[in-house]
Amino acid sequence: DFNIPFVLAGGSFCTKIKFSLVLDENRKRNIQRQDDFKENANVRKKCRLLSQKENFCLSEDYEMKRQNQLEELNNSDISPCKRRRISERSENDSFEVAGRVTSVELENFMCHSRLKVDFDVQNNNCFYIGGPNGSGKSALFAALNIGLGGKGNLNERGNGLKEYIKDGKKRSKIRIVLTNKGSGRHPKYGTAIAVERVIGVSGSSYAIKSITSGQNGDHEETISTKKADLDGLLTRFDIQLTNPIFWMSQDRCRAFLQDMKPNKLYKVVFMFATELDCTMESYKKIESYVCDIRSTMVALKGILKQKKSEILTLNAQKEKMKNIEEKKAKLNELGYILLWVSVRDAEKKVQKKEESFIRTEETISDIEKRVSEYDASTEKLKSEEQDCTNEINLLLSETTAVKDRVEERNNEVESTKKKTSEKLILLKKKEREMKEIIAQVRSVDQVIQQTKLRAQKSKIGQTAVEKLDDELKEHCQKKKLLGVEHSKIENEFLKCKSEYEEAMSREKNKIYELRAAENNLRKARADKERHEAVSRSAVARFGVEVPSILRVIEENGQRFYKKPIGPLGLFVKVCEKRWTLAVELALSSALKCFLCDNVKDKKIFEVLLKENGIKRMPGFIITKFKDHPYNTEQYEPSENWLTVKRVVNILDINVFNALIDQTQMESILLFETDDKARSIMNTNPPNNVVKGFTLTGSEVFPSLPGKTYRFYPNMSDVKTDLLSTSSTSDAELLRANIKSMEEHFKKIQKECADAKASVCEMRQRTNELNEKLKAVSYEIEQVLLKKRSLEKKIDLQRMDEDFDNQITNLVSSKEEFLGKKDSLLTSMSELNSEIECCKKDVYDRVEEKRSVESELRSIESKLLKAKQSKNVISARLEKVQNQKKTALSDIEKLQQKRESDKLQVEEARKAYELALEDTKKSCLLLRPGRSVEPPDFTTLPDTESIRQEYNNLEQFINAAKKCLGSASMTMENLKKLVTGFQKSRQNYRQLEGLLQTLEECLRLRQEKYVIIKHATALRLSSAYSRLMLMRDFRGHLAIDHDQHVIEVIVSVVLYFHTDKIAETHPKKSVSQSKDTERSNLLKAKQLQSDLKGLSGGERTYTLACFIMALWEVMESPFRCMDEFDVFLDLNNRKLVMELLVELATHQYPHNQFIFFTPQGIAELLQRDRVQLFQLPRVRHD
Repeated sequence: DFNIPFVLAGGSFCTKIKFSLVLDENRKRNIQRQDDFKENANVRKKCRLLSQKENFCLSEDYEMKRQNQLEELNNSDISPCKRRRISERSENDSFEVAGRVTSVELENFMCHSRLKVDFDVQNNNCFYIGGPNGSGKSALFAALNIGLGGKGNLNERGNGLKEYIKDGKKRSKIRIVLTNKGSGRHPKYGTAIAVERVIGVSGSSYAIKSITSGQNGDHEETISTKKADLDGLLTRFDIQLTNPIFWMSQDRCRAFLQDMKPNKLYKVVFMFATELDCTMESYKKIESYVCDIRSTMVALKGILKQKKSEILTLNAQKEKMKNIEEKKAKLNELGYILLWVSVRDAEKKVQKKEESFIRTEETISDIEKRVSEYDASTEKLKSEEQDCTNEINLLLSETTAVKDRVEERNNEVESTKKKTSEKLILLKKKEREMKEIIAQVRSVDQVIQQTKLRAQKSKIGQTAVEKLDDELKEHCQKKKLLGVEHSKIENEFLKCKSEYEEAMSREKNKIYELRAAENNLRKARADKERHEAVSRSAVARFGVEVPSILRVIEENGQRFYKKPIGPLGLFVKVCEKRWTLAVELALSSALKCFLCDNVKDKKIFEVLLKENGIKRMPGFIITKFKDHPYNTEQYEPSENWLTVKRVVNILDINVFNALIDQTQMESILLFETDDKARSIMNTNPPNNVVKGFTLTGSEVFPSLPGKTYRFYPNMSDVKTDLLSTSSTSDAELLRANIKSMEEHFKKIQKECADAKASVCEMRQRTNELNEKLKAVSYEIEQVLLKKRSLEKKIDLQRMDEDFDNQITNLVSSKEEFLGKKDSLLTSMSELNSEIECCKKDVYDRVEEKRSVESELRSIESKLLKAKQSKNVISARLEKVQNQKKTALSDIEKLQQKRESDKLQVEEARKAYELALEDTKKSCLLLRPGRSVEPPDFTTLPDTESIRQEYNNLEQFINAAKKCLGSASMTMENLKKLVTGFQKSRQNYRQLEGLLQTLEECLRLRQEKYVIIKHATALRLSSAYSRLMLMRDFRGHLAIDHDQHVIEVIVSVVLYFHTDKIAETHPKKSVSQSKDTERSNLLKAKQLQSDLKGLSGGERTYTLACFIMALWEVMESPFRCMDEFDVFLDLNNRKLVMELLVELATHQYPHNQFIFFTPQGIAELLQRDRVQLFQLPRVRHD
């Protein structure tokens, strides 16, 4: 960073130019590598020839070709350093690079509860991790990136780190151990470095540990817990977490294989992976900084010239100022003496007059303090009184709500009891049926026995039948008597039931009247509260909270973009008072609202209201404030009609526009009578009419196409509260009205209680008659049952049929009765369970009712206490106000005395103030060095002589200053100006030299950037061609830097004959075989194609070669690839795996390669420097 300050002459201006030339360490390291590799034109030529000659096929003469190339490099003019780097890949297999992964340990990460993988980097550098799908390979891949500080959304397994925690766990831990041996090792750490990252739900933490091997084992020491230190460590090891080429995940492999167009290969892969695009952007940014500095220097050069001319002018003024300073010293001495002469005369007179005035002032101050205390007490008591009023209103509303709940519980209890009684009646009916069936079964048994006896005796006397007939007649007579009694009780029951329904109706009416009286009482109290608020502030008619809202707006006006306006009704004036009701009804929806210019102002407004304790939020209308009103002529009816817009005067333009938008008041007609409104709006409504209002407040809608005529008369007594400034109610009248309403409420409450008692009495009487009616009905049923039994007995006696048939029929009847008995028993058990549920429900309802009644009693007790507290506070308030009146009377008397004392003090103080004015003049002068302050008043000379001498000297100095002009200068300012000028000129020259150096450096770097880009592309193309030859493909990359595309060209080689020469001449020499192979290649047929013409496996192989070529161009301690063989068949997969193993073990033995695949990897067990891992399928609990 360069910080170059320029302090301009005079010290009045200072500017600082700051520009940054910051290049990332990775970019610097890549640029240095490319600069070394392409040091001069000769080296580039040698590398190009070497790239064309190298052949990376797995043939028998590979080692021989490699040795010849190394000898050629040794004989060339390439520097020893470059030659060592090119040849060390095959000659020095023991070369190590710091930053390789030796172990990975996971805990509660994704699907793994606990996993540890140890990589043998001492003996191997190629690692294959296999396992079936679901074994957690991709989790291990993601853990490598995230454990070293990667972000969660870069691993395509989640949007955040917390999504990588195993389900059911709260934290996960990743531990990665890196080597710290060989090239690029960090001296601050030991032989290995452990990076631990703990991921929680709310964040993650790091721990970087140094591992040192010793005789007693490994020793770990925590070096840092900062993310910045981990980033520096990754930069040193050249580990790029965001470079997709080194982290080829499943999705990246699939995307790379499926959709890699030429422009994406260039921009997304080539430029981004090699970081050439970031380098170019840095150069462009630095170039813009250079242009800005150059323009600033031109401006500074002009300022330096201007300051130089100012210095010359100030030197000339310096001499003139010296003479004037001498005269000022003499004037200072005379002014000092003259100052104290006037003070001497006025001081004594003022002291005497002020003493009396001060005593009176102190007395008034004491009384005013008491008045302020009375005011504070008054405000506090009023606040407490208002709190009590609010609490009483709240308790009244709660009382009403709880009473409603009590009534609901009563209704629920009654309905539940009714339901229970119905179930009991049904149960009794079932029981009677059961008794009847049992009696019938017994009767049938008896008849069967009797029939058997008759069958034995074969003859029965006539006397038994006559006896049964007499008993039957007796039961018929009894049935008639019970029927008469039943009719009498039933009539009485119906009469009582009608009286009960009438009592219920009266009770409901009384309840409705009670609720209406309660609502009227609540409204009257609200009117009284509103009247009291309006008496304190007229704007309170729009709401009790409106004065506080307006105060909040005034106090916080600077926080709004534009101050809100409102309430809207405050800006509306009705021209004729008779239209006040109609206008208020037409505009009622918007009169209490506030206008906001934008949504942000509205949100600020709401926050301010909440902060100030305002609970009732007003309405808001958001509209852009304008400086001109709307033109509504085309939307208005003709001038013959009276509209709301024409009878109101709106004081604000934005309020006018808002009312036009919200209410369409330009299209609302006003009528004097309801009949006129009906006639006009129904038969012939004017154009542009929305609706109309009359003087009485009735609302009418016109008859238009698609709309029907409607008229709504005003049946309520609506008051004009908002637009009428005069108070329509008197406080005494409101209190009297409230008192009468309270008495009426108590009266209705008593009548309601009497009605409830009457209903309870009638209900009890009705229940008693109902029970009697049921008892008589039961006796009638028993008589009928006995009658039927006697009739059956008589019939049985008179039967002459065969006794065996009679017995058979009786047995079947008995079985039928027994079946009915079983069904009745089942239904009766069900009814018993239902009755028990109903009884339990009744008990629960009664308990709820008791709880609500208890709550009602508690609220009524609180209400009584609140009323008593309010009365006490009112008495205290009245006492404080009386004390305040007495104190104010005393203040008035003392103020009269103070005014008389004040006149006398002012006369004496005028002379003293004249002396003070002379004292203020002395501020411009310096006190003489030998003078004493204050001087001895007895030694001061005559006032007139001193004043004359002072005036003469002052005139001389003023004349000299006038000749000098308005310029003012001091030696200090002149010295600062000269010093600043010299320093600025020196800094300007230094900056000019630095700028030239910077421009030269930037030019050289831009020139080398072009060389590096072409060299990197050439090296990439050469490596790609060599890798493609392994499968008899002639492939190369057509890289167009102007069009920003990379065309992948593939030529498939088809031989006319293969292996025939080897079979015919098995003993030919190696050189002859090479000549034969070369001639076969010349005779081969080449089929050129792009990626579209290849099969899936060939396409995957081609792009795999492209990735490996990029790996060869770039440096990193380790590389990872997940499911690279997703689209490969067995043949191509084997070739790609062999190619990856050869690349890792032979060309880059010092780097680490980690491959993940779900396919089989058993064929790689015998390969050197290859380690295999097989992950089992993870079991999910």
